[in-house]
Amino acid sequence: MPLSSDAWKFFKRAAVKKSATCILCPTTLLLQGGTSKLRNHMRLKHPAEFRCEPFPVKLTSLDCYVNTLKKMTGSESESI
Repeated sequence: MPLSSDAWKFFKRAAVKKSATCILCPTTLLLQGGTSKLRNHMRLKHPAEFRCEPFPVKLTSLDCYVNTLKKMTGSESESI
């Protein structure tokens, strides 16, 4: 089964599959379900190597609200 999280590009899973070691530094993290610990390690310790969210970022309701206000007031220039 392929590892789907982008965090796995930077970690090597232990044979027992209960821990993973960062390939950029000697840090080993215990796995307890998901990859949140791996992603947080990369975000905090190696931000240049790990660009969070390589996929399109989902808009929050606040983003949608702000974008709607910009369109209503015309404060955002439209490109043709």
